[in-house]
Amino acid sequence: MIAFYMDFFAAHLNVLDEPVQVRKKDGSIKERRRTNQELLTFAEFHTLATKAHPNPGWPLDEHVPAAEGMPTELRRAAINQAIGKVRSWWSRLKTWEETAPDQRGREPQLGAPNEPVTFYAGMVEHPAYDLNPRKKKRHTFISLKLHTGQKWEKVSLPVVVHAQAEALLAGSALEKERIARERKRSKTA
Repeated sequence: MIAFYMDFFAAHLNVLDEPVQVRKKDGSIKERRRTNQELLTFAEFHTLATKAHPNPGWPLDEHVPAAEGMPTELRRAAINQAIGKVRSWWSRLKTWEETAPDQRGREPQLGAPNEPVTFYAGMVEHPAYDLNPRKKKRHTFISLKLHTGQKWEKVSLPVVVHAQAEALLAGSALEKERIARERKRSKTA
C-alpha cells in the first residue's frame, strides 16, 4: 500500500511543489505548498473510485487488490507515510542536483518502504482494557483490523502494558471525561 502511493506521488511530483493560493484573514493572498491533508485528498481523488468519479486515473483496487475493505484510517496512514517519504526524497534530490557535481556524492534514491504503517488511536481497540485509573486491572490484548490473506478482519493481539503507558492511558481517559463534561456544561449554559 505504501509502495503504491510512493509510486503515485513520484509520478505526480509537480503537486508537491506547485504553489496554491490561500486567502489570509486580512483578505490578502498568500502562496504556499500543499499541506499533507490536501495531498491526501488529491491522492484519494485520483486513486479511489466513487460515485462522483468512478474511473480514477490510478485505481488502487487494480494495483492492490487487498485494499478492498481496508479500514479508511489504515489507508490514510499509508498515504501519509508515502507523502513523507516522497517529500523527503524529492527535497534531497533537488538539493543534490543544485550541488556542484564534484561535491554531490551518490544520487538520493526513493527506495522502498521498510517500516510498518503507524496505527492511530482510532484504529486500535482495547475492548477489555479498563482505562479507569481507580481500578488496578491489567489486560493484555488489543484488536486491530488486519488483512489475513483473504479478507480484512479484527484480530486480537497480545501486548504488554507498561506502568508508564498505563499512566498515560489513564490520564488521557480522565482528560477526555473532563472535556466531555465541559462541552456538556457549555451547551446547557
